[in-house]
Amino acid sequence: MLRIAVTILLAAHVAAQENPLVGRPFVPFEPSAPLTWVGERPPGIGARGLTLYRWWTTGCGHCRASLPALSDLVKRQKSRVTLVAVFHPKTGPAAGMSNKALRGFLDDLGVDAVLARDSKWAVLKQLMKRGNLKRFTSVSFLVDEFGKVLWVHQGPRVHPTPAGLHGTAGKDFKELDALLKKHAAADARHLRVMSFNIRYGTARDGDNAWPRRRELVLATIRRFDPDILGTQETLPRQRAWLSERLPGYHAIGRGRQSKGGGEQCTIFIRKSRVEALEFRTFWLSPTPEIEGSRGWDAALPRIATWLRFKDLRSRRTLRFVNTHFDHRGKKARTESGLLLHQRIAAFPEDEPVIVTGDFNAKEGSAPYKALLPNTSRLIDTFRATHPWIGRDGTFQRRDGTFHGFRGIADGRRIDWVLVTKHLAIRGARVDNHSVKGRWPSDHFPVTAVLSLR
Repeated sequence: MLRIAVTILLAAHVAAQENPLVGRPFVPFEPSAPLTWVGERPPGIGARGLTLYRWWTTGCGHCRASLPALSDLVKRQKSRVTLVAVFHPKTGPAAGMSNKALRGFLDDLGVDAVLARDSKWAVLKQLMKRGNLKRFTSVSFLVDEFGKVLWVHQGPRVHPTPAGLHGTAGKDFKELDALLKKHAAADARHLRVMSFNIRYGTARDGDNAWPRRRELVLATIRRFDPDILGTQETLPRQRAWLSERLPGYHAIGRGRQSKGGGEQCTIFIRKSRVEALEFRTFWLSPTPEIEGSRGWDAALPRIATWLRFKDLRSRRTLRFVNTHFDHRGKKARTESGLLLHQRIAAFPEDEPVIVTGDFNAKEGSAPYKALLPNTSRLIDTFRATHPWIGRDGTFQRRDGTFHGFRGIADGRRIDWVLVTKHLAIRGARVDNHSVKGRWPSDHFPVTAVLSLR
């Protein structure tokens, strides 16, 4: 289901189309301008849905009128809704109100909201500065799951006037309601893809051992809510544990050992969206059809599992490939890239292809170039949507995916989601979400939202 988190914001008095933040990253919750969360945090960037941000204070009559109105609006959506109200006191007794008193204030208004505080206006001032905005009045910012501002609501019209309970807000609310419904309809057509190295379950990882982080792995999958999930380093017991808790998905794949045991490149497909037509596993070796074969200088047998499936929304037929390149064999990684490129090139040209995996190689490396030569049908979804280049001409280094349970994002981006040109890329990101300083795996999952052209 679509998940819409709603927060409310006081900002500049400008119309949506005139606001310079529209189309730009929102990024309001960096350490330089943190919010203090009271209780549960919203799903945030990377979770399915939209976020509508608004700040409020107890001494504001406009807030008392518009908070319930906006709350009622999102409740009417056929969606799961989380309202997040950010309290920013001005002066007087309100500044010293306890969290309990603020919660009671919202409850009395009938507002169902996650509560946060911006006591020093740090986030608000950051937004005003980034948008080159001067005047402060009631404005709402609608943000998508990739953190981009979609819409800015002109605030004053949500307040009571002689024209009615909310004055001309009726028109604005209809516009917002239509926008949310339009997004929900589009979201239903999009194909959501995740690649996730979940770290093999028998690793001696101490506090990060599988039994201590498996719930976080599950929560991470549910948070993005993929239609297709490619996992790596998946042992049979991990596949079984996830399958039991993801009843809406079907697991496909086999182990890399000759008898079918060992690590898998398991593919999880949402039953209500994807129909499996055929699937197969081949080995990354000079003898791809020999089960358990180890290729070139690889330390271990490595595999790729492919699936031919029907998208039950569009009725189109697509291919999905999930793989894991060797961690030691330099030649093996390059040869695996060439082999995979050849296999994909042999697929029918009219069938869109999606590739996920842990490639144990960075962008621009020999394996990357082998799989994505100049003549390749494939596109790197992350780089296509994040074409940033630093001052020295190199790509920015805040997109790493392997972090060794440290949460560091400036390492190598070795996990990729690749697609053919049949698919439009609506967004892609490295999901570095953590809970209380803990991460679900030693790799960040990578995600992409796609649509058929």
